[in-house]
Amino acid sequence: MTGYVVICYALTGEHLPALRERIRLISNGILRAGLRTYAHIRDEQQWNTGGSAPRQVLDRVFHEIADAEAVLLDLTGDAGSKRVGLNIEAGYAKALDKTIFALWRVPERPHMTTDLADFEDSYEHDGEIEEVIYRRFAEWTTQREAHERRGRAVGSLGGGG
Repeated sequence: MTGYVVICYALTGEHLPALRERIRLISNGILRAGLRTYAHIRDEQQWNTGGSAPRQVLDRVFHEIADAEAVLLDLTGDAGSKRVGLNIEAGYAKALDKTIFALWRVPERPHMTTDLADFEDSYEHDGEIEEVIYRRFAEWTTQREAHERRGRAVGSLGGGG
């Protein structure tokens, strides 16, 4: 599968090195499952905060969400349902009928945002993130590919005449 996943996160109150490491681990797990990732702070801002107006960031992220296979909401720590931008991104993805994954650290499950998610996963220690994400996305991509194969097989049965 050549699609990609948009990683959404909150910057407010976040220590940049911790966010950077978490995005790296999430991206590694998704990559191992055969998908690419997009994270605005990494791919557009080269890890520099500031310099981009919030509307500019949202416009770019909306474009990426529209083209993506899925969205992963990193709800670690204070992110959760307290972050307006993250909730706007989640709502936009839901309106486009994108598959939404939610990830948070135990025991900080933010109910309001995770209610939008199609899949939820949690972790206790950062060292678990890559494997938790890999397992979830490997299962999801396998199911999607099987569904697509069934659709092609059904399509090839019809239409002769």
